[in-house]
Amino acid sequence: MTQSVLDGVVAIEAKAAKVVDDAKERSRQAREKVKSELDSLARELDEQGKREMAQYQGEAENKKAAALASLDRRLALALAALERVRAERVAPLVEELLRLLEQRADGN
Repeated sequence: MTQSVLDGVVAIEAKAAKVVDDAKERSRQAREKVKSELDSLARELDEQGKREMAQYQGEAENKKAAALASLDRRLALALAALERVRAERVAPLVEELLRLLEQRADGN
């Protein structure tokens, strides 16, 4: 009877070892699966981040170009206005200054 008890204990221990080994294998497989899914998710998020960054940079470049074009138009308008003022006001002032200088030179 002791042999059969010992055989039973050995069988139980063998079965328990098999259960433990199976649990370790399932745990390893689950860790590998989770690691694989996390790696995949990290790649996906990285790609999404790169796409969004490229989109943002494109939008920023477009806004910058639009702002520069607007500033160029405003500068052109300001220069045109300055040229009009010069044409309308500076020439008569120069003429008046020359007349006054001539009067002074003549002694008046």
